[in-house]
Amino acid sequence: MLVAFAVSLYGALALAIGSYRGYPEMIKSGRRAAWVSSALITLASISIIWALLNDDFSLKYVVTNSARAMEWFYKVSAMWGGQEGSLLLWAWMLAGFMVIVLLQTRHAAYRQIAPWVLVAMLTGAAFFAAMSSIVTNVFEQSVTIPQDGRGLNPLLQNPGMVIHPPMLYAGYVSTIVAAGYAFGALVVNRLDNTWIRFSRRWILSSWIFLTVGNFLGGQWAYVVLSFGGFWSWDPVENAAIMPWFINTALMHSIMIQQRRGMFKVWNISLAFLAYGLSLFGTFLTRSGILSSVHAFGESTLGIYFMAWIGILLIIGFGYIFLRLPQLRSESKLDGLISRETSFLLNNILFFLCVAFILWGTLSPLITQIFTGNKMETTADYYPKTMYPVLLGTLFLMGIGPLIAWRRASLESISRSFWIPALAGLGFALIAYGLGMHEFLAYVGLGICVFTATTIFLDYYRGIRTRRNHGDANVLVAAKNMARRNGPRYGGLLVHLGILIISAVIIVSSVYEAKIEFVQLKVGESVIIKGIHEYKLTLVSAARIKGDIKTTYPINLALTVDGKPQDSITPAMEYYPSIDQFVTTVSIRPDLLEDLWITTGQQEIDSSNKIVSAPFQILVRPMMLWAWVGLAVTIAGLLVAIWPNPNEQVVQIPTKSKTGEPKKSETVQV
Repeated sequence: MLVAFAVSLYGALALAIGSYRGYPEMIKSGRRAAWVSSALITLASISIIWALLNDDFSLKYVVTNSARAMEWFYKVSAMWGGQEGSLLLWAWMLAGFMVIVLLQTRHAAYRQIAPWVLVAMLTGAAFFAAMSSIVTNVFEQSVTIPQDGRGLNPLLQNPGMVIHPPMLYAGYVSTIVAAGYAFGALVVNRLDNTWIRFSRRWILSSWIFLTVGNFLGGQWAYVVLSFGGFWSWDPVENAAIMPWFINTALMHSIMIQQRRGMFKVWNISLAFLAYGLSLFGTFLTRSGILSSVHAFGESTLGIYFMAWIGILLIIGFGYIFLRLPQLRSESKLDGLISRETSFLLNNILFFLCVAFILWGTLSPLITQIFTGNKMETTADYYPKTMYPVLLGTLFLMGIGPLIAWRRASLESISRSFWIPALAGLGFALIAYGLGMHEFLAYVGLGICVFTATTIFLDYYRGIRTRRNHGDANVLVAAKNMARRNGPRYGGLLVHLGILIISAVIIVSSVYEAKIEFVQLKVGESVIIKGIHEYKLTLVSAARIKGDIKTTYPINLALTVDGKPQDSITPAMEYYPSIDQFVTTVSIRPDLLEDLWITTGQQEIDSSNKIVSAPFQILVRPMMLWAWVGLAVTIAGLLVAIWPNPNEQVVQIPTKSKTGEPKKSETVQV
């Protein structure tokens, strides 16, 4: 890692000088340094995984985060289970993305901007190589070699934590590519749409990684943590969602620049902010300045991260200021009612989301600095600030794709939206009449129905047009439609997936049934009603001693609407190596609702038999449908980024070292 640090610095310097002074051999040397740096970081990463899999307790990191009895996949995930290893994972992912960029930019079309993209990535690689070798050291030796390790944090020994951190890190790290292309465009003063064409799929990929990462994080919280939810506006959760909002805004606004030559300053700024907020999320997790169940605790890394973020933002926004004359918009808003205006409003709402979350997250620190007292935001801060903004974005999600570019007439709007408006309003009124009196529920679901109807109508019109042009059936028409205009119809599918997830969040949050605490003795029962009626009876308990933990499962007999079902077994787990109890949530999923149960410390009599046990019981409707929403979202992104067969292929003539023409290079743009 020390050599990777040095090679990365050299590569960044060689590429910068070579590009600035026009020395092709230095550029070539810098690119080779990027390959070497990626190989060295990969070697280090494989080495620590090998040490974890082979129980090499001569390394302090292995002792702290692994144990012999752990399953192999948890040993692998222990690489990112500790602070030092998670920094190495970031560097490794950056190295992997750098290899992809090296392969992509071998064509002539990229030669002007590509060196500066690699400068950005190599400086990032140098920073994280330094963090994981100089500031911290994942390969630090143990003073004495123990027979076994402490094991991974019990809360992290969950399948969700095998996938969630790498997904979220991939979203974090990949934001550097779009930021690198924006930086390169500023340096070489090529401020047309070129950097957007080159980075568009990277922006979409970052977005889907962040989407899946945040979703799986919520799923982990739901099945592991005992508060019974999937989101608690925790500082680290907030830090993970902020780059998602900025990336969402960037995804939409680059379409305006490509179509109308507008929002140039906005787009480059969003690319820098997405990467800056990704680093900020990593800073919050590792600095220890805010308490969080997701954080690594106190460390000395915070000052380095804040300095690095500050340097990057100063350089980025400094270049934007220098290039302001060249970043003027090529067009102006032609009317207040237009697709451009709806996208602009949408981006403003996304930016407001980030501003509200950032204030809620940092207000304890800010108030402590200025008043000496740490003041937390009130419990209703996020619902009051975020829910109206998010409802507004769901509404604009339905309006934006169907409004004409430049200027739309009231007549065309009424023609496009009267059916969706009637569907949304009708659903809201029917829901209210049936007893759904919570404002968030009937208004939020009404907006979801309105927006979903616009999507279905858009698909219907597109398929009808394709069939009128000779496509044999609905499936063939839909396939050809999506192939010819993947960004539009893939984007609509993404919107539909987000709508499904939003509807699940609204319904499950408003209409959960809850028993916060009930103490049951053996033979006693409790009833909780949701869509179904559940009766739970405490039957028995057991004690199962394992190699790394002792489990105390409780057997609860279950009937649903009076019909006997398989028993349900929440449990407590005790980890002696760290002297910690952890609850194991038991969930009975259903298409309509989840039954969620967790237990606490059991009361045991003198003969070591269970007398009673405490339980928390929840019924949350529609939770299983969130996975459907995620699947639709991923499908939409795949359609959106799939190569278009009609993409223009440009023949770019290149020259040999002697100046003689050689075979042209083919580049898709």
